[in-house]
Amino acid sequence: LAQPKYFDRHFWIDATDLATEGEFVYHSTGQPMNYSRWSVGQPDNYKGQENCVRLWYTTNGFYMNDGACFTEFAYPICEMPKFFSIFFHDKFRQIEWPKIISRFVLH
Repeated sequence: LAQPKYFDRHFWIDATDLATEGEFVYHSTGQPMNYSRWSVGQPDNYKGQENCVRLWYTTNGFYMNDGACFTEFAYPICEMPKFFSIFFHDKFRQIEWPKIISRFVLH
């Protein structure tokens, strides 16, 4: 997301206050949001229709904004588990994402 080509895009994250206005939780788990970096004046529930959290770029980087859940111009961001299993050399192994990314993608 740090590249300028993403600055004009919005990215949905897995958070919403659809159940209770102003109480943002992760949609997939129901747990309260454990981090927030809201844009100035956000969340504002503009016109009573903004219940899903998205990232948008401001002059100082990406910040959170509450947006309408039915907006089609945003891209979803999915959380990946820290570890995943692969079958390698006749047994299952636990691999950590940063290691696999640096080993296979960045080289």
